[in-house]
Amino acid sequence: MFLSYFYRLSCTLLLLFHFQNVLIAQTDQTIVTHDLETWTSVGFKFKPTKKIAFGLNQQMRRNHNASLTDQIITDLDVKYKFDHFLYLGAALRYIADSKDEDFENKFRFNLDLGLKHDINRFSFDYRLRYQNKNEIGISKSEGDESDNIFRLKVGVDYNIKKWKLDPQFSTELFSDLSEESDKLAKIRFTFGTDYTLNKAHKIGAFYRLEREINEAYPKTTYIIGLNYTYTLKLKR
Repeated sequence: MFLSYFYRLSCTLLLLFHFQNVLIAQTDQTIVTHDLETWTSVGFKFKPTKKIAFGLNQQMRRNHNASLTDQIITDLDVKYKFDHFLYLGAALRYIADSKDEDFENKFRFNLDLGLKHDINRFSFDYRLRYQNKNEIGISKSEGDESDNIFRLKVGVDYNIKKWKLDPQFSTELFSDLSEESDKLAKIRFTFGTDYTLNKAHKIGAFYRLEREINEAYPKTTYIIGLNYTYTLKLKR
């Protein structure tokens, strides 16, 4: 019985492998449906008051099983808290995006509206974000395609007594607002934690899974992230 089962399984796998090869040969391209990426960043945060914070962040992303540089990113952001619950945010981003062994220069801006609240040891964060991205120096007639994305993120942190590595979890939906699509494009799940060394220094790590939606061959990306942030607060 085992040999019979093994034979049927082997035949099935061979047929699937053959079908995949035929499909790739007919389309004359390789379709990547899974990848491993690493995202590393170093950031500086300046808080002149309790309500406002400015940030500068430098990030590198590597793809193709973390073997190639995918993007080099510089972020400048600001966040304003109205009270303990409501906040607004905005950011400018320069992206050196690797395409066919060359880098394309891109610019992105985003606007955020968020709400935070606590229930016992749980801290909840809800964020709406609109973002727009374009290639620098390229007009629409020259082939620039503007990315207009609407994002909804829900996150939760849990504060563990006498423990510095509090778990964090979030899920986020991406909706493409371009005229050609206007559809859900991607979903993201993130699990991570932060470790505060002292009042100024913090390091963080996360594992993230991204999955494309509404695609013939949806891509799943597994992301390992590490970050460091230095915070400067004015004495009051």
